[in-house]
Amino acid sequence: GGVAIWMLSQVQNPWLAAPLILLIGAVGATSIIPIDVKLQEQVSEARRGAVFAARGMFTSATMLVAFWMKFGTSVLRTTPPPTVLMWCGAGAVLVAAGTAWVLRRRVAAASA
Repeated sequence: GGVAIWMLSQVQNPWLAAPLILLIGAVGATSIIPIDVKLQEQVSEARRGAVFAARGMFTSATMLVAFWMKFGTSVLRTTPPPTVLMWCGAGAVLVAAGTAWVLRRRVAAASA
């Protein structure tokens, strides 16, 4: 998904952007189900609401736009959208890699 977001930042033609947006939506829709299942298994009942709220905020591009419009500094107001998409894609890849690393450590610790 992060790679598709980065690719979207490089596209200039709307006919090429549309399939990438569909790909991003498909990746998001299919990956959110197992993520939610795993969160429900791993997070205690008392913290589940807060964890799902944080996950929703971090995965929502709407929140990024809302913060940008509300609190945007001159740097954010002058940054071109392709640059924002590029950094969102890179951030998504880094978060996915970090999540995989933490999950592997957690599984290794549980089996040890």
